Amino acid sequence: MRATAWVRRNPLEAGWAVFAAANWAAMVVWPSWETVPFHFVWISLTFVYGVRVWSSRTMWAVLSVV
Repeated sequence: MRATAWVRRNPLEAGWAVFAAANWAAMVVWPSWETVPFHFVWISLTFVYGVRVWSSRTMWAVLSVV
């Protein structure tokens, strides 16, 4: 499967996607605390972007979703 192969090739990005989705869910469940998960997403995105080298196309795709 393509999705399984992608996860095996990119475990850091897959983990970040799960982490970002969990933080989005936290923002929905606890709207008064939305600032904390929002910053977790951006700080973790900065970390992942600093560790991996992404093409410009990938970078813009991720930024448009976030």
